[in-house]
Amino acid sequence: MVRQPVPKNIQDELLFRSGKRCCICFGLNNDLSVKTYGQIAHLNKNTTYNDLDNLAYLCPDHYGIHETGDLSAPRLTIGQVKHYRAALYAAMEQQRRRATWPEGMSVPLLDCVNVNGDGVRLTDRIPTLSLVARVQPSGDERWLHIETFMRPALSLGFRVRAWKQQDAVDLLATLRVGKRGTSLHGPRADGQTGDVVYVWHEGDEHRLSIATGVAQTALAIHARLTPEAANALADYLQQTGFAPVPQNDAEPA
Repeated sequence: MVRQPVPKNIQDELLFRSGKRCCICFGLNNDLSVKTYGQIAHLNKNTTYNDLDNLAYLCPDHYGIHETGDLSAPRLTIGQVKHYRAALYAAMEQQRRRATWPEGMSVPLLDCVNVNGDGVRLTDRIPTLSLVARVQPSGDERWLHIETFMRPALSLGFRVRAWKQQDAVDLLATLRVGKRGTSLHGPRADGQTGDVVYVWHEGDEHRLSIATGVAQTALAIHARLTPEAANALADYLQQTGFAPVPQNDAEPA
């Protein structure tokens, strides 16, 4: 039977989350080096089941051990590999956020909110930065379009997607309670790094970084959100169906 390749959109998502790092190398040795020639492994050995939860990016050595079942190597359960994978993804998220945030620089605080039929607009008081978030559904896909306007004359548009419902749930939790950090990203065509939105909570503020790249040129917008602005954005995402209503917020039947 010919082994079918993992669909391209799922490959892209997995490679983005892993950063081409082997989750077992990270879990066992805290190794975050890039594994250029790694492979995508199906954890349950069923190569037709391409759910992200069943996939992991592994270095050539660990991929070979996984595929051949080398008894001389340390035996790892699927649960252990998933635990290492979750830890790797969290480490990559933290690394990306640190790389994009302009430490020591003044970052606009978005504390003015305007919600209308065109989306939700967040601005600072000067205003230096204005951000408009608009949900753009496409079939079953959840797309979020963000337009930014920065004085004196910089305008940028970003388009990112919740690849699965949990992505939208995590974004909502970050905006509501600030207990997690999360990201959404768009497709990365050849020659582009794609659009990425990072949202996280640090100290007593929400932080937002939106980055895009064309060829070798990277552009990024940074902002801080007041709790009111973060909640307004969360409300809009729920009302438009981008993010599901948490169970404890649902109206009784």
